[in-house]
Amino acid sequence: MAVGTPETTTTDTESTDQESTGKSMYMYPLDLRDHEDRETIRFTIKDRRNTELKAKSIYLYCPPGISVADGMNFGGLDLGVIGGIQYGMQQGRYGGENVIKGMTWDDTIGNTVTVARENMDIGNIIKDIAAGVGVHGKDLLGSLGGKSLIEAGTAINNFTVQQFSGVTPRSFTFSFKLVAQSEEEGEECKNIENTFRKFMYPELETQTPIFFKYPPYWQIEFLKGEDKNKNLPYINWCYLQSMTASYNATTNAFHANGEPTEIDISLTFAENKTMSRDELYKDPNDYEPNPEYSYKYGGAGSTWAEVKEIAADQLADGGEASGD
Repeated sequence: MAVGTPETTTTDTESTDQESTGKSMYMYPLDLRDHEDRETIRFTIKDRRNTELKAKSIYLYCPPGISVADGMNFGGLDLGVIGGIQYGMQQGRYGGENVIKGMTWDDTIGNTVTVARENMDIGNIIKDIAAGVGVHGKDLLGSLGGKSLIEAGTAINNFTVQQFSGVTPRSFTFSFKLVAQSEEEGEECKNIENTFRKFMYPELETQTPIFFKYPPYWQIEFLKGEDKNKNLPYINWCYLQSMTASYNATTNAFHANGEPTEIDISLTFAENKTMSRDELYKDPNDYEPNPEYSYKYGGAGSTWAEVKEIAADQLADGGEASGD
């Protein structure tokens, strides 16, 4: 799906100036760029099949309360009896203190059997295993086992640790209130609203209506004047996941041509892939102040060219992958 014309490599300033001359951009308010060094947000449509195509951009003011939520996924892992033995090894319960000294938790997990066989008091280890099996054996008896534990005043220590299971996909919500001061600005607000809605949706495949084409990406950039505002977060390419538009929320006034004087727009974007530290920052292991974002857009499988390259690698043994 082509949503623009091929663009050449330009600086941010050059690109913005070219857009001004070709009406390949919308903005609110209409005098948004009359104020030098004003903080704005640029939303640019990116064709998935060719992200270098020059496409429509929308410039809006920076709304209050910009929020970016980052999250990791962790789940509890019960190590049980083995966890107890590893803990005992670290505490020197089974002897071999000189071997255990300086070992990390991961070291003991990876070397439990070897260290225990070569350096530990196997008798105490066996006793602890037997005790653990006994306790868990009682627990397997259901309420009778639970009653026994209550009477003994003990509870099972599952030696639960947190297991990292991945990165939470990021999403971003922006809310804008577009109040048209004239019919011309009302037309601009309508175009902004409909551009967001139009390119949120997928197209049908040309060969068959059974399949959808993916909708385009949106590139979201915080700007300070004509340059990136590096004091606000970097966001990778996103899909526009949901949109809500409300008309004349505080008034029933319309322009002479029937356009509402107010449009409230709420936009929720979903980043196209989960991110890693290496992808977010230029130097992932730098502890110095003022870390720099990478501003590397895309990622494996994000563009049509990358999809074809991955497919070709997977089919290398059976011949080259084909595609447009």
